[in-house]
Amino acid sequence: MKYISIASAQDWFYVIHKKETIVWRVAMWALQQGGEEVIGLVANPIIEDEINPMIRGAKKFLTTPPLPGTYKHRMDLTAEELACI
Repeated sequence: MKYISIASAQDWFYVIHKKETIVWRVAMWALQQGGEEVIGLVANPIIEDEINPMIRGAKKFLTTPPLPGTYKHRMDLTAEELACI
C-alpha cells in the first residue's frame, strides 16, 4: 500500500466496542494512492530484532485493526473510552 500524503492526527482515536472497549491512538492520517480514501495509521512497536539491534524500540505504523470501529476526536470520547487511553 502506497501513501501519497501524510498528516498529523493529534487527539484522534480509533474506538472498537466488542466484549471490551479498545481505544487506539491514531498517529497520522494517510491518503492512499489514487486519492480516494483517507485512513488512520496507528503506532505499533516492532518486535526486537536480535540480528539488527538498531531497530529495537522503533515504531512501525499500521492501518487500524480490521474490526468495526469509529474514529473519534478526544473531545468526543466517553468517560469509559478515556479510561482506556
